[in-house]
Amino acid sequence: MYSCKSDNGKGFAVQSRHFTPGIGLSSMRQRAAMIEASLVIESEENKGTAVHLICKPD
Repeated sequence: MYSCKSDNGKGFAVQSRHFTPGIGLSSMRQRAAMIEASLVIESEENKGTAVHLICKPD
């Protein structure tokens, strides 16, 4: 299964050494790990964010 949610909002610099994930991103990563899924976050300042959830088939 694959799901992607995206927006065209403010975005943030994921690769910045000054980036610290907040509770929301940490929680999403923990929940994805609980179901043995991968979570990929792509974001760019002033261009929005996309969150990809990839689940392995049983």
